[in-house]
Amino acid sequence: MPARLEKSAVTRVRIALYLAPALLLSLLVFFYPICKTIYNSLHELVLGGANAGASRFVGLGNFRFVFKDPLFAESLGHNFLLFLVCVPLLVVLSVAVAVLLNQGMTGWRAYRTIVFIPYVLPIVVVGISFGFMFQLNGVINTAFAALKLDALRVDWLAKSNSAFLVLVVMIVWKELGFGVVIMLARLLSVDESLIEAGRLDGCNSWQLTLRVIVPQMKEIIYFYTVLATITVFTWLFNYVFVLTRGGPGTSTYILELYAYNQAFRYQNRGLSSAVAALIILAVLLVTFLPELRRLAARKEGIEHMRVPRG
Repeated sequence: MPARLEKSAVTRVRIALYLAPALLLSLLVFFYPICKTIYNSLHELVLGGANAGASRFVGLGNFRFVFKDPLFAESLGHNFLLFLVCVPLLVVLSVAVAVLLNQGMTGWRAYRTIVFIPYVLPIVVVGISFGFMFQLNGVINTAFAALKLDALRVDWLAKSNSAFLVLVVMIVWKELGFGVVIMLARLLSVDESLIEAGRLDGCNSWQLTLRVIVPQMKEIIYFYTVLATITVFTWLFNYVFVLTRGGPGTSTYILELYAYNQAFRYQNRGLSSAVAALIILAVLLVTFLPELRRLAARKEGIEHMRVPRG
């Protein structure tokens, strides 16, 4: 074997050895639970008889039951509604606040810190605080009463529409800081020559933002949109559990709470795992489907650029 090839092989083995602990840990922490979840989704727990505690294979029975359950359909609808409301709000507000802070206003560092603080607060603290603020005799209604705006005093968490609105406000307030920080990080590398060219062409601040700055941020906007989408479908359990427990009634029920109750309230591990498997599938589609479409488009572009041989 030539010395160069032998050195390359040794280097590859060394890299593999360096990566092995992290890969093994990733398999243990992520891959095994996913496999276990899929396994449990195809089985149900035997609760009585001689085989109590054992698992019985039911195939797709858990999935069929879940899709026929009206509560699952309602929970899925709530997740989609949160997706349609929260994700656009988070993306638009993140870009807008980042652009404002990037213009060098007085005290912008302090404002950046203020915007980011909610993101690092524990969700339990935020949920309890919002619960006290929006209860019948909470801070919000007390302020309305002091301003003689009694018509706006509502038992926010006792009505379906207002409880859902409070949940949206809490999610956006809590998650906005991360989006602002990553948008600011991208703005630091924006091509200043294009901005100067836009100013010379007579663009105002609004036109500069929409036609010069935002197009340069499209990759990070896409990245944050994917993150926000994953958050809406997989990371809202704590918000709902602390603030409303899915109520009033089932007006704020979401997929994670549905899976939690099936597993720990009704001891139905198979149904809970089936819902978890569906959530995993949705996250994989959200994460990888746009990339696959992008790769397909790039491949198609390369094929069009090839010159046919005569």
